[in-house]
Amino acid sequence: MQFEKNEKNIKNDIASGITRCMNATFLKHSRRNPQEPDFVAELVNSLPQDIYNTLKVYVPHYQYAISGIFCHQKPLANYGGVKSPELGDILLVYIEENKYSVKKCNALLMQAKKVDKVPYIVSCGEIHQLKLYEE
Repeated sequence: MQFEKNEKNIKNDIASGITRCMNATFLKHSRRNPQEPDFVAELVNSLPQDIYNTLKVYVPHYQYAISGIFCHQKPLANYGGVKSPELGDILLVYIEENKYSVKKCNALLMQAKKVDKVPYIVSCGEIHQLKLYEE
């Protein structure tokens, strides 16, 4: 399949799209320090189209629908912990249809973190979120 053959290029293009989103956020909010929701909003607005364009280049015989949903702060997950964490910040929904009309649907829920340095160390106030994603 062409996905596997072009996996490295597809990943590089998506990573470049994420970088473009981050840079665009800094440009749009040059008068103030952009916050996490600013970055998430830019990803929701731009990344689905970037992914679509990349896939059309490398696997042109498929049909795609890709959408992003901004879900910052709500909904909350209730897993019986001391504090209920937000479920995520951005939901990417992906639907493909091949030339035989076979559909594949998938979604990716991501938690965004604005960090000042790498590696990111989870603070005590965010352990409840880490537990949700780990367990």
